[in-house]
Amino acid sequence: LAHHLLFLSKGLAKTPQDLDGIEHAASLVISASTLVGMDRFITPGIAALERACARMIRDDGTLQSRSPEDLLDVFSTLNWVRQSLTQAAHDVPEFLDHKLAQIAPILRSLRHGDGTLPRFHGGGKGAEYRLDETLMASGVRSGPLDDMAMGYVRMASGATTLIADAAAPATKENSLNAHASTTAFELTSGRQRVIVNCGSGVNFGDEWRLAGRATPSHSTLGLDGASSSRFGAKGRLRLLA
Repeated sequence: LAHHLLFLSKGLAKTPQDLDGIEHAASLVISASTLVGMDRFITPGIAALERACARMIRDDGTLQSRSPEDLLDVFSTLNWVRQSLTQAAHDVPEFLDHKLAQIAPILRSLRHGDGTLPRFHGGGKGAEYRLDETLMASGVRSGPLDDMAMGYVRMASGATTLIADAAAPATKENSLNAHASTTAFELTSGRQRVIVNCGSGVNFGDEWRLAGRATPSHSTLGLDGASSSRFGAKGRLRLLA
């Protein structure tokens, strides 16, 4: 374990400022706060984690990729870091508590009645119960947002929930997993999924992944099989003029 920690530390300077970078830095902090005699690696790990968060997480707690499942992954990772620091009696950095407090109400806004997430922008519904368990473990009790959450609109009445994509997809380097899903929606009633999108298709190969990103794979109006955004070089998405 100590050798793995040293390996993580040596590669810290080359860590990309993306979701992998958040996981890399978080792994270093968690292992350094857990293993005896490795406290010296906590501070550089936290500094790298803060840089990666500043790069990937917007000021309002949303992700540029607009992927609900990616947001849950980030939230889960940051919560794990806070738990490790707390259990080891180390100070929790202010930015960590701030990001968790921002992200929790966004995830609650994106929660279907059955506890899953909507399938948008490369993300799936998430593992069963993971969303609720992670939110409970965070200790953040704030409810869903009253306004749009990461570009999604939530409408709920009784046991019925509708979540619609009401914003433009990500662009440039953040659009590699983006979907042409503008105005698409998902509908659940209690624990029953009534209308959903197809999902990313990533587990079925490149062709199905590309098909899953196209507008016809989403629950929205389509015209002659065309997508609401255009897929360009290297799979990046750009809005139609």
